Amino acid sequence: MAHLNLMKNINLKDKKEFFRMINYLFSKKGKEQYAGEEITVSDHMLQSATHAVNNGLSDEIIIASLLHDVGHLLLDQNIYSKYNEHEKIGAEFIKDFFSDKIFNCIRMHVDAKRYLCTKDSSYFKKLSSASIASLKFQGGEMNKEEIKSFEENQFFNEILLVRELDEKAKDTNFKNLELEFFITKIESIVLS
Repeated sequence: MAHLNLMKNINLKDKKEFFRMINYLFSKKGKEQYAGEEITVSDHMLQSATHAVNNGLSDEIIIASLLHDVGHLLLDQNIYSKYNEHEKIGAEFIKDFFSDKIFNCIRMHVDAKRYLCTKDSSYFKKLSSASIASLKFQGGEMNKEEIKSFEENQFFNEILLVRELDEKAKDTNFKNLELEFFITKIESIVLS
C-alpha cells in the first residue's frame, strides 16, 4: 500500500499537489498492465476518456472516464482482491476537486458492471475474460435491493455511460489523446 502511504504525506486539498499526484500516478504506476488485459492502466484510462471526447460528451464525463480507475494506481495490492475497492479509493481521492456527478461516476462504475450483468445477459457476453474474473471479487450480480438503490442514484445514466466507456477501452491499437490534453480540462474545472 505504498501509494496510499504516499498520499498521507501530501496535502491533497492543495491543487498543485493534486496535479503532481495525477502526473506521478499516470507516468509511474500507470505503466503497469491493467488487470490481466493487454493494455496498461494509464492507456486504459486515457482510452476511456478519449472515447468520451470522440463522442462529444461533457467535460464531467470525460474527466470521470479518465479517472475512473485512479484507485488502482493508488493501491499496491492484488487487483483481484475482494478488499481492493479501487472505485471507493479513487472517488475519495478526487472528491475535494470535482462535482458529485464525477464522484458518483467513479465510485459507482464497478456497481454499474454488476448492475448491467444482472439486468442484461448480452452485456456479460461483451466483457473481457479479465473483467469476468474480477466480477466475482466485486460482488457478482446484484440482488433486488442493490438494483433498486443503484437505479435511484441521481447520476444513474451518467454512471452507466462511464461504465460503457470503461468496458470499451481495452484496444491495444487505439490512438489515445495524451494526458496533457486532459490535464487542461481538469485544470479548467479544479482551478475555476
